[in-house]
Amino acid sequence: MNITDDYGYIAWASKTGATVVYYLNILVFGPGILLNIIQILLFQMKKFNRTTMGFYFTINSVINILIIGYLMIYDIPMSQNIVIQLNSDWNCRIYLFLLRIFYQCSSWLNVAVTADRFLFVLFFNKFKFQNNRKILLMILFGILIVIVMVNTPNLLFYIVEVKSNSTQTSSRYCTAHPTVLLIRDIFAISIRTIIPFILMFFMNIVLIMKVRESKMKFKQSRNMNQEIRFSLTVIATTMIFLITYTPNVIWIALTNNFLNDQSIKQRQTYNAFLFLFEITSSIGYFVNYGMNIFVHFAFNSVFRKEVLRLLAQYLGIWAVKIKPENTANSSNNYRSNKSTNPLREK
Repeated sequence: MNITDDYGYIAWASKTGATVVYYLNILVFGPGILLNIIQILLFQMKKFNRTTMGFYFTINSVINILIIGYLMIYDIPMSQNIVIQLNSDWNCRIYLFLLRIFYQCSSWLNVAVTADRFLFVLFFNKFKFQNNRKILLMILFGILIVIVMVNTPNLLFYIVEVKSNSTQTSSRYCTAHPTVLLIRDIFAISIRTIIPFILMFFMNIVLIMKVRESKMKFKQSRNMNQEIRFSLTVIATTMIFLITYTPNVIWIALTNNFLNDQSIKQRQTYNAFLFLFEITSSIGYFVNYGMNIFVHFAFNSVFRKEVLRLLAQYLGIWAVKIKPENTANSSNNYRSNKSTNPLREK
């Protein structure tokens, strides 16, 4: 082991990463599960059944909950410097296998919902299967099977421990045979990043141009207006997804280089840097997973109107309950004052 490793930096990176993870769990993951459950309940309302909006965004919230819950299983102990995924080879394998499946499901669901709007805007009423939710579920299930299959190389990973000759410190990381790494990396980069990114970017560009034309074409149709609003929402949500995900793409490239290039010196220092960079570069899409309801409130006009209507209805009922009570109290006070007024008694 190269003695030039910066152990002060390694300790700082580990402590900082654990602190960031701790606050992510408190401020984002915990509230995020509750907010996604609320979002699921809102998207079950009749208003969202007129299009496939409720269908897709309900599934998206379920995936968000799975990702957040799964991360919390590992991140809560990590905030106490207990890294479960590095305890054994199988912990390492299962962690990578399931996490990549969840992440890629999120990416490809965004592709699917963008493709739905893409086909609707470009080929209006030509593809009837878009309104058949059984067919849509079969398509999504087929995508899931492919995602599971391409992630099987993660089950061949194992733990490597790097020890220092000059100190008592050591570090561990998940890796695999170079051939397995190459296959896994090709799948990981292409399936999770390159292909979804290119597809969403291309379809969003076309959607932006076509939706503008469609808004004029279907201006008088209420149902079509709702479909167009759905398309605008998809454009906004997928663009935010792409923006928040971009920093993590850099981490993926750096990690793949680290695992495949054995000539890199100061491997413990570099590994500590990757650990901290993974956490910080993921903050954007972690917030998106947890606080997605605010994205819909900002960009989904149908969703926003329903939320405001429910709030007004709830506050109205609450006000009605308070008002009679206050009126009754005022009436009683008036009668009491009337009976005790000495001028009136005379």
